[in-house]
Amino acid sequence: MSPKGKRNRWVNLGISLTWFIFGTALLLGVMMSGLLIVQQSNERLQTYKKIEESRVAQTDALDEYSRLLIERGHFMSYQAVTESVTTSSRMEFAPEFEVWEHRLNR
Repeated sequence: MSPKGKRNRWVNLGISLTWFIFGTALLLGVMMSGLLIVQQSNERLQTYKKIEESRVAQTDALDEYSRLLIERGHFMSYQAVTESVTTSSRMEFAPEFEVWEHRLNR
């Protein structure tokens, strides 16, 4: 075989090796970008779950707050009625009731 034939073989091998390296690098790049997309999707899902948990907690807190406001309004109106009754009608409550009423006002 002549030196020229060996040279052509190495040139052909070099071109094949270049395409192999290029193809491998391209394949690795596509795989890495796919993994990064999966990672970002998982992070977005975790963020969505945290937001949803926060919404549920906020809804529960608002429900409790509205119940407490209703209860507070009830006790305030009850105190207004008892004050009105004691001042206008000169009614007196039993000592047990005053202790119970004092415990509610704490």
